[in-house]
Amino acid sequence: MPSAQCFLDQVAALGVNDMTIRASSEAEAKEGLRKCRALQKDLRQIKKGISLEMKQIRAEYQSKVANAGSGIATAFSLFGKRKVAGSIRADSKRAMRDERDRVLAPYDNVKGRIDNVIHQLDSAKLQLEQKVAEAKAEREASKPAPRTSKPKASPKGDQFCTQCGAGVGSSDRFCRECGSKLD
Repeated sequence: MPSAQCFLDQVAALGVNDMTIRASSEAEAKEGLRKCRALQKDLRQIKKGISLEMKQIRAEYQSKVANAGSGIATAFSLFGKRKVAGSIRADSKRAMRDERDRVLAPYDNVKGRIDNVIHQLDSAKLQLEQKVAEAKAEREASKPAPRTSKPKASPKGDQFCTQCGAGVGSSDRFCRECGSKLD
């Protein structure tokens, strides 16, 4: 049965306590996102192990609570002291539940720490995703506008602007679409 400290050591072994992610480029931001996702997956796996361990502890204590104080209480019941027997059983069950809660508390503490780290990684992921989106938008903005492959219909005749391909009239000196001087 792994202790709560064992799970805490597993979290520490991931290196999340002293982790820093720098993203000065889109590639570094994408790598940081990959690391965050991998860490979150590992942390959730550890948290799943903690939950299973806590479930086993609860199951063990459930049988202990059910049988708590039954030996002494039976003796009092035989001598007609049913109230005393019931009180002894209730006190024993309460003590077992308190003991169970004390045993489970460190596991809950580790789960809380893991949740906190996962939340911090979510915040980091949002910032990294924003960095990637900004880089993508910047890259899209710097691309030249795509040229149309077919020329636009000519209002008069079959003459076209040599710059943008828009149809021009025979008497036009400038293109009505792009403003280029026509020959």
